[in-house]
Amino acid sequence: MREELVRLGFAETRTAAEVEAVERARSYFTGYAPPSPQLAPLTDGRLVFMLERKGIEGREADEIAGDLATALEESCGDGT
Repeated sequence: MREELVRLGFAETRTAAEVEAVERARSYFTGYAPPSPQLAPLTDGRLVFMLERKGIEGREADEIAGDLATALEESCGDGT
């Protein structure tokens, strides 16, 4: 909806809470550009894996899910 409002000429505004949340999230990802989309799971406040736009675009969902599952298994174990 936000994109539609901007397209129609309404100014995009962010609340202070949104700005603070984005800044806090980006603090976990130093060394990575802030594009979206990207996947970045955290465990105990540490970055587990970063899948940037270039690793997402043009790929099928099952390929992306496989990358994410592998990264989580390597970092966190398989849960068994």
